Amino acid sequence: MNNTLILYENDSVEINNVLNKINEVISNSKLHQVNDELVDVDNYSNIAITISMEDENNFNLYKSLRDYNIDFTNKKLVIICIGSTKQDVIKHITEIKKITSKSDLYYRFINTKYEKLENIINAAINIKRYIEEPKKYKKNH
Repeated sequence: MNNTLILYENDSVEINNVLNKINEVISNSKLHQVNDELVDVDNYSNIAITISMEDENNFNLYKSLRDYNIDFTNKKLVIICIGSTKQDVIKHITEIKKITSKSDLYYRFINTKYEKLENIINAAINIKRYIEEPKKYKKNH
């Protein structure tokens, strides 16, 4: 099973455009708004968590992740950071690591104000490569 659940909180047009492009590139994936009930999470082998820097504290995202109580032990974890600066993202990645008890993760930073569509698609391709072959991908990048 190699399917991906992409979790997100912010429902802005800009965020949705980025996530829809990523969802198109990653085959066998599903977008899920964290305020909605999550069912069948065990059917996913990959979880992508979207951190939107428009939501400064991402409180609902973190609360939902705790409430979902997902066992990340055998799942590949990807963090998609959208907006702001890389320095702002570090604290959020640290929080995700605490919630998931997972230190082995892959993240991509996408600044929607400056990224061209081609760069967003390239980010999606890199996420897909990690999902498909994480050990090989880590060695080569």
